[in-house]
Parts: sequence; C-alpha cells; structure tokens
Amino acid sequence: MSQTFDELRSDMAEQERERLFIEDMDRIDAEGDIVELKICVPYTDEPQSP
Repeated sequence: MSQTFDELRSDMAEQERERLFIEDMDRIDAEGDIVELKICVPYTDEPQSP
C-alpha cells in the first residue's frame, strides 16, 4: 500500500498527537491531579425533538 506525502504527514501527526495525549495522561496520573466531578443530569423518558 502506498501513501501520498500528505497522507503520510497526516498519519505521523495523528500518531504524535496520540503519543502526547498518552504522555500527558501518564503525567497527570502520576502527579495525582485528577479531580472527580459530580454532575447531576436530570433523567427524562420524554423523546427529544430534532
């Protein structure tokens, strides 16, 4: 399978974004900066209008 230069560049950029995201999540987990948020969302059986 061959790729154009733009496809290759796009794939590489996506891989770098994923790598940075995982690196950030690992750092945040190690530092313990995660805060639980309690959000109340009302429940309704009524269908939503489009």
